[in-house]
Amino acid sequence: MKPTSWKLFCKAACPPWPTCRHSISPQRDQFCQLIARPAAGRCAPMKSNGSAQTAPNVPSAPARCKPKISVMHPADQLTVKDFLNVLQAQDTPLHSEKTPAPGQTLRPAAVLVPLFRYADAWHILYTRRADRVETHKGQVAFPGGASETGESPEQTALREAQEEIGLRPADVNTLGRLPQIITISDFLVTPIVGIIPWPYAFRVYTPEVARVFSLPLAWLAERGNFMELTRVETGRRVIAYLPQDGELLWGATAHMTMEFLKRLRLLYPSVK
Repeated sequence: MKPTSWKLFCKAACPPWPTCRHSISPQRDQFCQLIARPAAGRCAPMKSNGSAQTAPNVPSAPARCKPKISVMHPADQLTVKDFLNVLQAQDTPLHSEKTPAPGQTLRPAAVLVPLFRYADAWHILYTRRADRVETHKGQVAFPGGASETGESPEQTALREAQEEIGLRPADVNTLGRLPQIITISDFLVTPIVGIIPWPYAFRVYTPEVARVFSLPLAWLAERGNFMELTRVETGRRVIAYLPQDGELLWGATAHMTMEFLKRLRLLYPSVK
């Protein structure tokens, strides 16, 4: 897919942009600033979940944006064995959102990419970061964080998921790793894919997490639901999804999602 402009992205999004049910305007404004396009008006705020709750039902798109997905999308035909097969092959080079300075030491980190099965379909669990965290305020992310001394990426991802959303390590069936990514905040992140039970009584740590939500794997794989944009100051590509359930998935989290979809052969060959 060729890089496109912010104007085209807005046109492809649920029109008109100011009426979309976006979660928090700062997240969208950060994205507008990144692509160096003017903001197109503010969206209605979305209430955050409480500190201890059962995760919301699988989100559905507004009627005018409802994706046209077949009864049994190829994504929903995948088995655990299919996931294991693609996660065993580590032939994709490391992705970088920035070029580290010579001699710079990157901080190791890990995130959990939680998969679950619901209504005969696969879904990926995401969080929205709280506004008061130090970095990536209000952005969609996977549960995760910096590694402690002596920890493996798997241990880091499971520990952070328990701290952030109350997901017990014993309840996660870890399947494997995705290629590492260097983030703009100078972390070397290892994504760990795992299957979790559903439904699940998550306990959200509100100082760090504003909301827990999920997106269908089939929706994430639909070509019309994402765009490839170009970051003006670096020329690096940025993946961004259309607003869904009041959330905007873009940046490093979108790239990790896209890498997983590519390995599962759910994307068109032109998406690199």
